[in-house]
Amino acid sequence: PERYRGTARLYNRGTDILDVWMDSGVSWNMVLRNDRVADVYFEGCDQYRGWFQSSLLTSAAIRGTAPYRNLLTHGFVVDEHGSKMSK
Repeated sequence: PERYRGTARLYNRGTDILDVWMDSGVSWNMVLRNDRVADVYFEGCDQYRGWFQSSLLTSAAIRGTAPYRNLLTHGFVVDEHGSKMSK
């Protein structure tokens, strides 16, 4: 928004993102109770090292198996400059 232009100097960029990946990576625990496994995880192709990986690692460590049977990824719509248009 226009009212925030020029205020970037007021903010510090965070580098501690482990908690974000852990939070999303264990979301299967609330959704897939009683040792259930999702048929598919569907997400953008930029999530191989993010949500897919953290979900796999945490589930394998805790339950000994992946939280999903299949992964389905998609690409992104881009604008006229080739920039990703998402979120």
